[in-house]
Parts: sequence; structure tokens; C-alpha cells
Amino acid sequence: MKNVNIDFILKATAGKLKGKKNDIEVQSICLDSRQAKEGALFVPIVGEKVDAHDFIKKVYESGIRVSLSEREDIKVPEDMSIILVKNSVKALQDIAKAYRESINIPIVAITGSVGKTTTKEMISLALSAQKKVYKTPANQNSQVGVPKTVLESDLSADVIVIEMGISEFAEMHRISEIVKADVAVVNNIGVAHIQNFGSRESIRDEKLHIIDGMKEGAKLFLNAEDDMLAGAKLSKKMDVEYFAMSDTGLSKNYASHIELVNSCPQFIAHIGGEEVGVELNIQGMHQVLNAVIALTVAKLYGVDLKSASKKLSEFRGFKHRQEIIKYKDITIIDDSYNASPDSMRAALLILKDMKAKRKIAVLADMRELGEDEVNLHRQIAQFIKENACVDLLLTYGELAKNIHDYVREHFSVCEALHFDDKAELDTFLKKTVAAEDVVLFKGSNSMKLFDSVDYITDRK
Repeated sequence: MKNVNIDFILKATAGKLKGKKNDIEVQSICLDSRQAKEGALFVPIVGEKVDAHDFIKKVYESGIRVSLSEREDIKVPEDMSIILVKNSVKALQDIAKAYRESINIPIVAITGSVGKTTTKEMISLALSAQKKVYKTPANQNSQVGVPKTVLESDLSADVIVIEMGISEFAEMHRISEIVKADVAVVNNIGVAHIQNFGSRESIRDEKLHIIDGMKEGAKLFLNAEDDMLAGAKLSKKMDVEYFAMSDTGLSKNYASHIELVNSCPQFIAHIGGEEVGVELNIQGMHQVLNAVIALTVAKLYGVDLKSASKKLSEFRGFKHRQEIIKYKDITIIDDSYNASPDSMRAALLILKDMKAKRKIAVLADMRELGEDEVNLHRQIAQFIKENACVDLLLTYGELAKNIHDYVREHFSVCEALHFDDKAELDTFLKKTVAAEDVVLFKGSNSMKLFDSVDYITDRK
């Protein structure tokens, strides 16, 4: 982050200076007063429960001397610069938008309903075989996370990879205008946040606003096997190229000869007419598609495919995202970070492909699915029945009870128990899980199944 001083911020935000005009250059963005440090710009956000403006004095004590503010009544020491703006989030976005104009580094932007973070990581890894890459930290893909990523990008990088997520209408347009991507990837259209959007068609249309900030004719990669993306109509002319898990005839980027070794894919990737062997060390057939687009983007930037494939083999996933934990001869698949119907089916297939004496699925509510939420949970139960991927099903939560009830009624081979109390679930797991079992934990983040993982593995 360079050349962001008081004058730059005032011009970008059309803000008004209150207090001293400090002659300093901002080095980072602070959104949380507990992480305040000298040289940062504090962006106080008004939340549902907390107004971060109340912590401006606290961040001053931590060394911060520049802050945005929506309130004129803020009382701070005389040597602090306060920039008055109408809205702190929009002001942050305006600063990032102006800053992006000064960055002469190509940006690859990634969106989709599920798997954005994994796709981002694998693309970044593939590129890193021969390029210096800066990527979105963790999953900071929101209205504040994206501008923060742009502003804090490493300017010595060859390529910047940015993850972009949305949960409401018009969000993608705003962040796409900030990022101004040179290349964009849309990996899938599911039903995450369908409660807010109403339909998959609306979700697709909003995701495709990723091209709004891009130049006409720029490269756009779409998943050929997603019914919402194959042949999708765009608002302007783009250089569209497809990727797929198999040879659909639509894409020149796909995989063949796929085998699963303890649920980890091995295959031949066909990238723009070139072939390369790939051996992944992360579970799930769906990871093949992520690897294909990672190699496709790497090739676009001139990276040797063999080197990129070798880097992909280093990927092991993330904590609480299909994280494999070995504990006392028990294998745990901790996929408790979040859940949608698509990602839950993918996780269940990983469980199916694992070798085990007994396969146990601990499934909790999938949230924000809208009016069809009950049916979408029943569809998961139907998927379990059709794929016979579970020996013991344990459900937790009001919505997840629909999975339990359907399985009990239609799939007698699978034992199913439901829990309304999480402490009772944890106690049952502790007593029941035995050596050579494989246990999958999957549910929306708010259901906190990660606490159950910690409990049965004695991490808490």
C-alpha cells in the first residue's frame, strides 16, 4: 500500500477533514479496533449491535492517527486526522477504487456459489509455480474485504488473485467496479443465499456482474457443466472460455482418466490442447474441476503446466473446510465451516469414497435457503438414500430434522438419530465413535459443529 495519504483519501471520498492534517502515509486498513496498529487507516462501521465509532479513541491509543467517521460529534486528540464521510463502507470502496487505478498488476477475480476460497487457493498455487502471487487473505470476499484486499495488495506481485462474494443485489456491481479484473472465473451457480435472491437465475445474473468493471473483450472463464453458465447471455462482449470436469465438447480445458485414491483425485488434465498428469492430496471428485481451472489460468499467464500441477499436489485444504483429522484411529472430515445443498452433497460423496468400518454423517441445518428450505433438506436425505454413503446419520437442528425424518421413513438400511440439544449430540458422539470410523461434520457455520469436532477430539 503506497501513496495513500490524507490528500488521497480526501479526494477519493470527497470527505471533509476534521482535526490535524497529518503528514503520514497509510500502510494498512483497520476494521477491528482490537487489531489496531500504527500506520493504519481506521474504518469505523456501524453494525446492528456495535457502532465502531465508539472505538476511535481506543485505536488512537494503539497508534492510529487517521480515521474515517460518519459522525461529527467524535472527540479525539488534536493530533488525529478525522475524515468525515457519509458512509464508511462506501468511502473505503471509493478509496480502493481510486487506488486500483494506480495498480498496474493483472487481477484474477473469482466468484461462484460454493468453493470460491478453494478455487482461489488452487489458482494461486498453480500460478505460484513461476509467478509471485498476492491473494485474498482467508475468505475476505465481502463489501469490506474486497476493497481491503485491493488496498493491501503486495505491489511486487506478478498477479493478484481476488475472491468476490455477494449476498445481496447490486453488491457484485460495486466490487467489480473496484477490482476491474483482467480475468474472471465463475465456478458454479448454486442456491447459497437464495433466500435473498429468489432463484438460481437471479444468483447467476448477479454473479455475472463481475464483468461490469472489466474491459470489453477481457477473458471470462465459465463452468461448462453448470446449467446456469453454459451459454449464459452477457451484458457485453467478453472473451469467453469454458472449463469442465469432462470433455463436454464445449471446453478445451477438461479432465480425463479420473481415479480416486482414498478419495483423492488423480487424472489427466487437458488444458488448451496440452496434457499434464495431476495428483491431488485433497478429497473429493469436485476438486478435479478446481484443478482444471487453476491450470487453465496458470497456462494463460505462461506458467509451465508440469510445475503448476506439482504445486497443486501441495494443497491440503483449510481448517473446517474438508479438513481431515486423524484422532485415535478415527478419521474426521471437518467440513463445518458452512453448508449449502451442493457442498453437502459433495461432502457426502467424500464420505462415501473413504475406507472405513463405519461411515457416520453429522449433519446440521443449512441456512439462508429461502422458502424451499424444507424440500432442499429432504433432497439431501434422498441423496443419501440413492448413494448409500452413510451407515449412521446424526442430525442436529430444526431444518436438519427433515433429513432425519425422510431417511427414517425411506431408507431402513441407514440408522438415523436426531438431536435438538447440541450437548447431547456431543456426548453421544464421544461415547459412540470408535476406531476405524470415518465421521463427517457438515452444517452452516451458525450451527457451530466445529465445536463438536473440538469436543470429541479433546481440543477443548
